[in-house]
Amino acid sequence: MDRPAPESPTGVVTGPPTPREVVGRILPPIVVGAVALILGATRIAAVAGLAAVALLVVGTVAPGVARRVDHLVARLGARIASGVSGAIATAGWLLLVLPVWAVSSVVPPLRRRRVGERSDGWVRVSVEQRSSFTRTFSRPPTTGGRLLPKLALLVVGLTLGALGALLWTGGSGSGGGLALGADPVVLRPQVFEPEAKGWALDYAFSEEPWADEAMSNAASTSGRPDPVVGWRGNDLRSTYVNVVGGRRVSWSPPDPTMTVWFFGGSTMFGDGQRDDHTIPSAFARLAAEDGIRIEAVNFGLASYNNYQETLVFLQALEELPPPDLAVFYDGANEWSTALERVNYGEIEPGRVYFQAASEEDRAERVSRAPAVTASSEEQFELAVELGAEQYRSGVAIARAAGAAKGVDVVHIWQPGLWSTPVRPFTQPLLDRWQFTPDTLEQIRRIMDEMRDRSGVGPIDLGDALVDVDRPTFFDPAHTNELGARVIAERMYEELRPRLSG
Repeated sequence: MDRPAPESPTGVVTGPPTPREVVGRILPPIVVGAVALILGATRIAAVAGLAAVALLVVGTVAPGVARRVDHLVARLGARIASGVSGAIATAGWLLLVLPVWAVSSVVPPLRRRRVGERSDGWVRVSVEQRSSFTRTFSRPPTTGGRLLPKLALLVVGLTLGALGALLWTGGSGSGGGLALGADPVVLRPQVFEPEAKGWALDYAFSEEPWADEAMSNAASTSGRPDPVVGWRGNDLRSTYVNVVGGRRVSWSPPDPTMTVWFFGGSTMFGDGQRDDHTIPSAFARLAAEDGIRIEAVNFGLASYNNYQETLVFLQALEELPPPDLAVFYDGANEWSTALERVNYGEIEPGRVYFQAASEEDRAERVSRAPAVTASSEEQFELAVELGAEQYRSGVAIARAAGAAKGVDVVHIWQPGLWSTPVRPFTQPLLDRWQFTPDTLEQIRRIMDEMRDRSGVGPIDLGDALVDVDRPTFFDPAHTNELGARVIAERMYEELRPRLSG
């Protein structure tokens, strides 16, 4: 047992700190820091760690000062505990005791018969048999006893409460993940409906036993409204799909010497792929095999278009050390954004447009959309022009910001079913999406025109999958892990000269 330190004539305990004192001071911030670290809140963990170190140093160098602080904190904790107890007692009076008293004053009291009596129904009891809820809840809280154990219990309670709040998800489906800090509103989730998922598993994942759970994990992803970029992704913890700090977890080698940021929509995020097999992860593996150790950071998010990615890039440049290279992977969402914009009548030139973030948002836009009078060809022409204009604007901003921070910025035009030749094994996919060769040709022409009119001159990976002899796409834009690996190989081939060991 620790011996109590002697007291000075002024009543202040003197002498070096005891192990019990040291542990009592630094344990709360250590617990908070550990919880924050587990949940990915690195800033909170850092602050808690610094607090623990500061308390340890002060307790060692100036034990008298530390003990005075301990005493003040203990008194404060006792007052807080007393206040909380009083508030609970008051609430109990108003919500429980008063209604029970009012009802019992009118309705005769009842009790449950014990086992062995005539029945197990409710019977009336006398006044003397009533339990005194009033005395129980009205008794004022006591403040006696030792303060340190009470303070410790308060800290533990607050920590557990915070942990519970952080882990609350509102429930997740079977096979899903734990959405950390999820907003109740699910925004543009990467959802795989049962029938569509079953078809994809049979077609593009027939040899991947993990795919069913991985798709269920992906269906657990969610987002929250954001006034700047429309929506942001919530963190997620699951078997195969993990998001920390809004960024998809990626494979990176030990002790990386370079950092590469990857931006894009769900195709960059990696729908249908495990964490270690997305495009950024495959890219990092290829670089490691070449002796280049890079940290791959995946900022991809469902339905993001290039302008949203650019805004995230600008914010990340202000909050994080700048990367050596930033890669933007676009195309499919530039077209879907522009087409939605035309359908909803949001066609003012120069306006920045994001896709509807939720079903409620989509319904509101539909309600105010004007009647469409233009032909399909005219609508496509307008969508191409609007998409090219917004893409051009976002790219210009990203390149200027990269130049100001000394970051090499690269824009890539992604492949799709429209840019890949029709082969026998792709026919089931075309049938499912009711695509004909003429439909694919029309989409390819539209995508090429939008890319060319933008004047951006991105690296075009449209033909990256033309030599693959088995299924890679499971819808017009998303691929399985084989597709991600082949695209990453082509991407690495194009960007290898920009990387240095």
